[in-house]
Amino acid sequence: MDQTGLYNLALGRIGVGQAVASPTENSVPAKTCNRFYEQCRQEVLRAFPWGFALRAEPLALVSGQAFPGWSCVYQYPDDCLMVRAVADENGIRRVRSSFLMSDRNCWSQLTQVRQPWQVALKDDGASQVLLTDVAEAWSFHTYDVENTGAWPVDFGGVLAWRLGMEVGGPLQAKRDLVDACEQRYGMWLSNATAASMNEQRDDTRAESPSITCRY
Repeated sequence: MDQTGLYNLALGRIGVGQAVASPTENSVPAKTCNRFYEQCRQEVLRAFPWGFALRAEPLALVSGQAFPGWSCVYQYPDDCLMVRAVADENGIRRVRSSFLMSDRNCWSQLTQVRQPWQVALKDDGASQVLLTDVAEAWSFHTYDVENTGAWPVDFGGVLAWRLGMEVGGPLQAKRDLVDACEQRYGMWLSNATAASMNEQRDDTRAESPSITCRY
């Protein structure tokens, strides 16, 4: 689904009969969708560690800036919507394997695997930095994927519901249709995140010593 198709899907869900031929056209529906599209896309990307949007990359040290209590200051990754974890190169696989699981035991394991870090303001006051004690650190984060061709079809459906929530008011859609968008957004988000988690196979977890000693 391209951006035009996503606009028309959102418009159809709130009862707007006028379709758009292009996001750049000079029409009220297109202009209204353009006003909210980027914000909605980024919010939905931030809402979950989608597999298609996850990126791991080495961090660049920031020279001339120090934060008491932290040994390393790194530049915040470009086009990053949310940092999910910071680890050294050997820890990235374990972080990814644990991160997408939803049960409490896996989240507890993730807490143990993730290295301590936090986000802070850079000295220039115009960007962010990552603080950690990890040398040669990597960031595991959600990337701002603008190319609609890289999206799973269910992600596009979720985003269309989210966009419909925002454009319904300005386009004077019926209140019950806009409310339905909000309800469907939550339901579709839940289904799509479950599908995303199913598109992986985790490493087999080692049994605890208390169990293996019985063999």
